[in-house]
Amino acid sequence: MALEQLLKLQLSSAALFSYHLLNKYYGGRKMSLGDTVDKRANQSIYWNAHRVLDEFSRTGNLKLPETIDDGLTVEQSALRIIALCADDTYRLDPKKLSAFPRQDGLADEEITIAGIAMGRHDIGLPDGHKKLKQDDKIKPLRFETVKRLTFTSINEEGNPPYKKTEWESERLAHLETCLDNGANIICLGEFDFPPVQHGVDHASFEKAILEKINARDYPVFVVAGSRHEYNKDDETCVNVARIIVNRNLKDVVTSRELNNVFLHNKIVPATKVGEIISPPNSIDVKYYDTKIGRIAVLICVDAYNPTLMFSLIDPQLYKRGGTLRGEPDQLDFILVPAYNFSPKLYYSCQVLSLLCRCTVLLVDACCQWTGATELKCLEAELFFNGRSFSDRRKDNDELGEKIYEEDKVHIWQLKKNFLRAAEAEMRSVSPMPAFDALRNFLRDTRD
Repeated sequence: MALEQLLKLQLSSAALFSYHLLNKYYGGRKMSLGDTVDKRANQSIYWNAHRVLDEFSRTGNLKLPETIDDGLTVEQSALRIIALCADDTYRLDPKKLSAFPRQDGLADEEITIAGIAMGRHDIGLPDGHKKLKQDDKIKPLRFETVKRLTFTSINEEGNPPYKKTEWESERLAHLETCLDNGANIICLGEFDFPPVQHGVDHASFEKAILEKINARDYPVFVVAGSRHEYNKDDETCVNVARIIVNRNLKDVVTSRELNNVFLHNKIVPATKVGEIISPPNSIDVKYYDTKIGRIAVLICVDAYNPTLMFSLIDPQLYKRGGTLRGEPDQLDFILVPAYNFSPKLYYSCQVLSLLCRCTVLLVDACCQWTGATELKCLEAELFFNGRSFSDRRKDNDELGEKIYEEDKVHIWQLKKNFLRAAEAEMRSVSPMPAFDALRNFLRDTRD
């Protein structure tokens, strides 16, 4: 019976995720949210958990004497081992773009963030999908299957058809609006980068973006949407976004990527809607260390993955790339470009913001959609330490303001000093209520 009880403990993503955070923030019982866990501490955590599991193996007793690691339970030990192993699944990979410390490279006292939510519903589901409808066959883009892979491409029978010039012009006009309002961070949605079209210049869109942002005398960081790219030679396919930055932001010269365009791959495929892409070459989660902050990018359902979340929360992993001023690294912004039918991603980003103690921008390119039971939430939302910007601002208008909301463009202006003060404030708040909320969320939404 004891073995059955132990097996029942495992390993749901919700339980694992919750305990991982408890372990990292409170596992040593003397650890504060700002502390890091050194190698010896990790070894001690492993050793103590091993002792408890060894004792359980010998006795079969789930209630062990308190003399074993001060009362550490078998359940805690099992989850502790799995959580520490999860640290090896994804690693943070910092790409340093600026010589300035984060946010110290801004001349202004505000940082301006913009989301361009196109309100689309123009990608047809693949043949055989359980929710396939007749109009999926005539949408401008649709999923196609080539051997073992399923990815989006231009639908030659689309009605209306895909038109590259109109596609680019509309997005570039919205980008110009963001820049006219002083946006430092601009994010388009998933699949907003023009799809692959044989015989057409694929670089024209990114060249136009570079020209526009380089004309500005302040730092600009753009997520220019993503697209599927299929390679016939090696039969691989990736969902890849373009990160484009201007000369004012990138002042660290590297031998590669001299044109300030960086490729950023999606890690987790959206298999429920039919997306089947190649596994990533690297298990690292890339973030960008810039003068306007440390910025991570998660493409759509990347933000669903609990194990991937571990790498964004674990303070030891932030030390991997070193620090600028000796303090533990802390992500400032997580950008989530998406094309998603479900309201689940909205709440996942809210939870991610609370647990990571940072600002999360969701930009969902897909229009609002009524499912079987509920209406999809806003397509563009800014979450600040677990709360929407508008709700948080009701308590304190010193946070900043939403300065623009019109024609698919949403722009927020945040005060730098308030961001720093709120980050320190959140470090003293217990994350315990968030664990319960996350556990219930994952339980209720799991199909």
